[in-house]
Amino acid sequence: MFAPLTNGRGRLLPVILVMIVAAAGLIWHVTALRLRVRVISLAVEGKIAGLDLRDAAGVIWPPSSYDLEQLIETRSAYVSMHNPFTTPTDVAVGGVTFRSQCAACHGATARGGDVGPSLVGGHRKHGDSAWAVLEVIRKGVVGTSMPPHAWSMRRLWQTIAYLDSLSRSDDLPAQSRSAAELSRTTPVSYEEIAANNNPGGDWLTYSGSYSGARHSSLAQITVDNVGALAPSWIFQFSGSVDRLEVSPIVHQGVVFASDPTTVVALDARTGEKLWEFDRPLPPEVRTCCGVVNRGLAILGNNLYFGTLDAHLIALSMRTGRVVWDVPVAHNFRAGYSITGAPLVYRNLVVTGVSCGDYATRGFIAAFDAATGKERWRFWAVPARGEPGSETWADDSWRVGGGGTWVTGSYDPKLDVLYWGVGNPAPDFDSTTRRGDNLYTNSVVALRGTTGALLWHFQFTPGDDHDWDSAQVLTLVDRANGSHQLLLANRNGFFYALDRETGQFLGAHPFVRETWATAIDASGRPLRAAGVAPSPEGVLVYPSVAGATNWWSPSYDPNLDLLFVPAIEQGGVYFSEPHRHPESGELYVDGSTSDADAGAAYSSVIAISPKDGAVTWRYRRPFRTVGDLRRGGILSTQGGLLFAAQNHLFYALNARNGKLLWSFPTGGKTSGQPISYAAAGEQYVLMAAGNALIAFSIVRDPPIDSGDSPSPSR
Repeated sequence: MFAPLTNGRGRLLPVILVMIVAAAGLIWHVTALRLRVRVISLAVEGKIAGLDLRDAAGVIWPPSSYDLEQLIETRSAYVSMHNPFTTPTDVAVGGVTFRSQCAACHGATARGGDVGPSLVGGHRKHGDSAWAVLEVIRKGVVGTSMPPHAWSMRRLWQTIAYLDSLSRSDDLPAQSRSAAELSRTTPVSYEEIAANNNPGGDWLTYSGSYSGARHSSLAQITVDNVGALAPSWIFQFSGSVDRLEVSPIVHQGVVFASDPTTVVALDARTGEKLWEFDRPLPPEVRTCCGVVNRGLAILGNNLYFGTLDAHLIALSMRTGRVVWDVPVAHNFRAGYSITGAPLVYRNLVVTGVSCGDYATRGFIAAFDAATGKERWRFWAVPARGEPGSETWADDSWRVGGGGTWVTGSYDPKLDVLYWGVGNPAPDFDSTTRRGDNLYTNSVVALRGTTGALLWHFQFTPGDDHDWDSAQVLTLVDRANGSHQLLLANRNGFFYALDRETGQFLGAHPFVRETWATAIDASGRPLRAAGVAPSPEGVLVYPSVAGATNWWSPSYDPNLDLLFVPAIEQGGVYFSEPHRHPESGELYVDGSTSDADAGAAYSSVIAISPKDGAVTWRYRRPFRTVGDLRRGGILSTQGGLLFAAQNHLFYALNARNGKLLWSFPTGGKTSGQPISYAAAGEQYVLMAAGNALIAFSIVRDPPIDSGDSPSPSR
């Protein structure tokens, strides 16, 4: 009876097609069922933030309109639950509901009434995510006049869609002078950022410019008047983070800054908060070295913010509302996070990831700035068969580390992106990954628009001291016409490379180092004997913190000096027996401790790129781990350097390193100072503890023109 099925190819083909479709349908149903079961299981265990069992049952009801896979991955309804009812019809229906049920309290335009607060154009007190708003409407707010609303999920979502449509309006009436000013803020173009090589009034990238120079052209604050510098305003973040590592963005009188879960817009003259965006984190976030965020990027009307669960988010710079939210790494529990500021150019937003101390594999990824769609991805550890994979023993590349956690630099004329890559994993035992371990401890030069590798240079092949090269790279155009890349590396050597070709131009030690006897003509270090970590411990200079680290350097083009935040200290390095790496667990196979022998210093070192010579050195001794806290460096046209150690923020003369001014902040100074201008006044902004402090020159107080006599002077 089966003969007709095999009687000719024409009769068999439809049957095969039917079987394939049926199999695909079965697979789809099995996968969908698995996701639904998993959501219910997590909800029963209370492991999905904001989602109880009853909600979970409604969310999974087929056909589900929600991304169940993302809900499982993030374990947070606040992060994953997006409005499925956003058509014009839904918005219109939501408007009818709002006007009949909500307008009496919140006003006809939802911008606040006699009883209820504004629901558009600013921060919502109980959360800005779609799910947070839904919960407030559905459950009400205890102790207020906001009652619960027993509406259907569709009606709730339609009402939220209407509110969101009001928030997206470009002609929101100003709520205050500051809000009106923010609403007039013009978009930031790529061309504007590219032309801003030595920033003045605005500070538009993590390093101030694509070159990574962190040099301000402002000169109102000088070596002569810096002694009159004093706090102008202070803004304190409300979270529990005890240190900020942020380098804020400033555009047209507005400061945009972040901590690990919050983004704020502040009036640059007063520190007044204009809006705030909160992003709850799911449980089980993995961070090897602190809960931190180093900043934002800006392009067009959007800000870009990376999260500790490895998402990249676009926010409206005018309102703080989410424009899009995409996962950069879906398995953040394996150890992926984003701690660095993104970098934007052309129509792309680029981010690296923190992951190098876990059993992971690092990468750099670019996304469409308007839509969040991924455009390219470069893997910092090549897979089997790819160029560079031969530098990894066996399958060690699969968990090779290579974090890319510090913002790169970009050459707009060449369309080349330069990005530093971190240490291989495990950190202190190279026996299971014998080889150079490309592209760890390297700078990679990528075609900016495609992510294609153009060249690479490796500073510490087969690193077993955790001297990664995830650092800010400085691009300099020399008087002789050469285009150079400068880096004072964590391994203790200062390097100069031709940034067009990657050719090695020279390397010189700038602190005490004992691990290499020389750097050969190709730039490869000649390793000293007996410096590998051992079970007994080996003393090596520099320490694991490095001769320098992720803290930003600065380059003054007028003095032709690179200013480096440095640590002068040795460390004792231990290796431990290898164990099989587990996903989500630290994968270091060793440890380290600071050396007690000899003096240790937190320094600022001025290096001449012409010959690598140290021009001057400013040292501050430290004796405790707390003293190791330090920030990056800012140089200015006023002849100043701003730097920090532990709680102290200070200014040096850029020509000779002489201390000119200092201020005890009372908090850990781990951020990167910036300078900007607002209403004709130059400010220097620094993070300390969980606060931002803006400094300006104290002017003479006005003379009292009343009856009382003026004080003598």
